[in-house]
Amino acid sequence: LEVADPCTAVIFGATGDLAKRKLLPALFNLAGRRALADAFRVVGIGRKPRSDEDYREKGRQDLIRFSPVPVDDTVWAWVAPRLAYA
Repeated sequence: LEVADPCTAVIFGATGDLAKRKLLPALFNLAGRRALADAFRVVGIGRKPRSDEDYREKGRQDLIRFSPVPVDDTVWAWVAPRLAYA
């Protein structure tokens, strides 16, 4: 598997159903396969104010619930600091 170029993914509706059931699990799976560059970032955009830490915690809980693969703590430690909310 080839590693993607560094980029920032922007998720509009970051706390919505599509993001929690499909987008975050897909990105988490790519991270677990080491297919994302170290400079990869995700910026979630939503209507309600939320801190980056709240977004990360919600994302982790959604992954535990919806990810087709178990949530590996090592992969989560790589992904979490790359998540931001605006």
